[in-house]
Amino acid sequence: MGIQGSRVITRSIKHILIFIVLSLFFLAPTWNDGVVVSLRGEIVDSKCALGAMTPGSSKSHKICATQCIKNGIPPLLKVYNRVGNSYRYYLLVGEGKTSANQLVLPYIGIPIEVTGTIIRDANLVMLEIQSIKQVK
Repeated sequence: MGIQGSRVITRSIKHILIFIVLSLFFLAPTWNDGVVVSLRGEIVDSKCALGAMTPGSSKSHKICATQCIKNGIPPLLKVYNRVGNSYRYYLLVGEGKTSANQLVLPYIGIPIEVTGTIIRDANLVMLEIQSIKQVK
């Protein structure tokens, strides 16, 4: 094998390593049922965030999201990956899978950290809230 063949192999190995590192970097974390986690994100209402309104998040949507959640629309925690180009939603529930609507009202549309227990039900991932705090 000549110098040219060695360069091709080295370049291929670099591409594979870059792909593996980027894959690990961009993948959102997943947890098993019952694991306690702390996640940073934003509380949004499920109706607008999942498509009824654009944008369905951020300060510009805070008033609408507050009204939706006050009126019974389930709250979600929108968690971005490390670089902010994709996200995952977690359905927020209170203790025993009860409604978390009243609990989350003061935290809608601001950066927060929620600590809670992951609960899986088929393809639905819930976060049973233990604590919420505002972050900068």
